[in-house]
Amino acid sequence: MHALTYCLREAAAGLWRQRGSTLLSACTTGVGMLVLGVFLMLSFNLDRAVRAWSAAAEMTLYLRDDISAADRAEINRALAGSALVAGRTYVSKADALARFKRDFPDLAGNVAALELNPLPASIDVRLKPELAVGDAVESLAAQLRARTGVADIRYDRQWLLRLAQVAAAVGWAGWILGGILIAAAALTISTVVRLSLHARRDEVEIMQLMGAPVGLLRGPLVV
Repeated sequence: MHALTYCLREAAAGLWRQRGSTLLSACTTGVGMLVLGVFLMLSFNLDRAVRAWSAAAEMTLYLRDDISAADRAEINRALAGSALVAGRTYVSKADALARFKRDFPDLAGNVAALELNPLPASIDVRLKPELAVGDAVESLAAQLRARTGVADIRYDRQWLLRLAQVAAAVGWAGWILGGILIAAAALTISTVVRLSLHARRDEVEIMQLMGAPVGLLRGPLVV
């Protein structure tokens, strides 16, 4: 117990004598951990967002205004026969206009001033997340795009891929920058300990000559 009290007392005195270096090493360590934590938090949240948006994968087929009933039936049969499709919902021009007014109330007046409804009818296609990966979705989109009556197809796969790449880059940047700062903190702490040992070299030599145990010499430095 006396040895532990001695180590704590000497460690506190040494920290106070070298408070500038001690504060620098503590700040360096804190900044390194903070930077690493922030980058890892950003990477984790971006990864979770990408997984959530990928799970809600949806493809929208915009239909031409002059599409025939037969062409629309062919498109529905193609969707029903695809293993990637979990479900689909037809959105008429009137429904699209109502949805636009609901989602963008500030622009609803501008659309209402038009004589004709400018929004196309569409089919919202829900995809199976476990299958909607790789080139399978691109192949389905290419097949549907070639169908008569399809004006355009929107699918955010490329945007999700870019977001996933950004998340990975943020994670790697955090590990690299955090590792550099933590290495700098370790070097600073090592320097502080060496300076403390150098400042007490006469005391340590005297204690060694008097037969002090190694633990009693190292204790204050370790603390």
